[in-house]
Amino acid sequence: MTSELEQLKARRRELRDELDGIKSRIHEIRLAEIKEQFGVKAGSLVKDSRGDTFKVAVIDTMFPGRPWLRGFKMKKNGDPSQRLLHIGSQWELVND
Repeated sequence: MTSELEQLKARRRELRDELDGIKSRIHEIRLAEIKEQFGVKAGSLVKDSRGDTFKVAVIDTMFPGRPWLRGFKMKKNGDPSQRLLHIGSQWELVND
């Protein structure tokens, strides 16, 4: 019975690895679709609904429609801040 248990645990690890690979590929495809449709990618500059400018760091691909973003608010001197902030889905692309 121990042999069967170990086989099942090994199979579970294999399935988890396969699922992780599938999730990663879905994420890559979704990022490509978002870049094509909305023009945004990590490193892009966007303005939020209040007019603040952010450098995009994370694009959340879990939700359908307009992507939710997180990024670093740009300082007056043009440098990005060090704190990662939630931008949301209400943003406007500033560059490419």
